[in-house]
Amino acid sequence: MTGRGALEPRDVIRLEGDAVVLLDQTLLPGVREDRRCTSVDALIEAIRALAIRGAPALGVAGAMGVALAALLGPDEPGALRAHV
Repeated sequence: MTGRGALEPRDVIRLEGDAVVLLDQTLLPGVREDRRCTSVDALIEAIRALAIRGAPALGVAGAMGVALAALLGPDEPGALRAHV
């Protein structure tokens, strides 16, 4: 994402295919750039680096992290529980 127009909630964080894509808030206000997290570990690192901030966005990031784990994890329910 580039530009300086108004942000929509989808601009801040979204699930896109097999990745969580978030606005890297460490670059604001000068640069608007997306950070693509294709693993739960990458999403955890983005949270630790403060690339996503604020209670509502962190809650959404956590939920999307669970969805990403389910998407990338094994297909069998028992194995999925162990994976998550």
